[in-house]
Amino acid sequence: KEKAMKVYNQRAKRIAHEIAREAVEGGSENGFNFDWDCAMVFLKVAYGYAPIDVMENIGVADEG
Repeated sequence: KEKAMKVYNQRAKRIAHEIAREAVEGGSENGFNFDWDCAMVFLKVAYGYAPIDVMENIGVADEG
């Protein structure tokens, strides 16, 4: 029997699913790769693989 992964942050999980859905609809050929990367960050936070402050810093490196 497979054990389900524990969700530590439901809000991050919901946001990740929404962003991922939009990224899939938009497609990588239309520049939605950044959205997909963001969704993965939110999933890492949701499942406890990254601290919440990682979400808050998405895109900071791009801002210069």
